[in-house]
Amino acid sequence: MKISPIKVKALEITDAPGLDPVRVILQDLAAGQGRIIIECYGRSWSTFWGSMGRHDLRAFILICDAGYIENALYRGQKTTKKERDYLLRIVTAVQNGIRQSDGENA
Repeated sequence: MKISPIKVKALEITDAPGLDPVRVILQDLAAGQGRIIIECYGRSWSTFWGSMGRHDLRAFILICDAGYIENALYRGQKTTKKERDYLLRIVTAVQNGIRQSDGENA
């Protein structure tokens, strides 16, 4: 068994209207490739993008439509409109959290 550390960026988003705390793990795997894991209130969603152009994961998430990201997180799963609307609110909070975090780190 081999254990290797990985480099990730983690965020916790609190006080988003109507949401419990949202935890986000962003991992740039290689140029134009990344993975996101989102957790809120015991539920989690993840996806991988293997072709994001010249963008890192943070930039890619910010240029994408929230509906595109929500769809990627639910890829292949049967969901209700209520579940999709809930995740869309979370994705929007994640995008806003990244923007705010980028502003603080500028």
